[in-house]
Amino acid sequence: MHDQGLIETEPDGNLLLTAAGQQRANLLGIRIEFFRRLLTDAGVHPDLALQDAISFSWKMSEDSFEAFRSMETGLIPGRNPCR
Repeated sequence: MHDQGLIETEPDGNLLLTAAGQQRANLLGIRIEFFRRLLTDAGVHPDLALQDAISFSWKMSEDSFEAFRSMETGLIPGRNPCR
């Protein structure tokens, strides 16, 4: 993550998110919440939904995530996309 410019190490050894790292963390949180809600709305146990949402969120490309977001209203009747 250092080489990607997402974190910095302070002289005392503490790690800090850079602005880019904070932005990435925020986007990851949006993805996790999107999939968690989608899975729990579909009837998946909340603990498993969160576990799977975290897994999906780390591994999925931005293009695939945006495709899921764009079709989400058709997956669960009455739902609005996470934005």
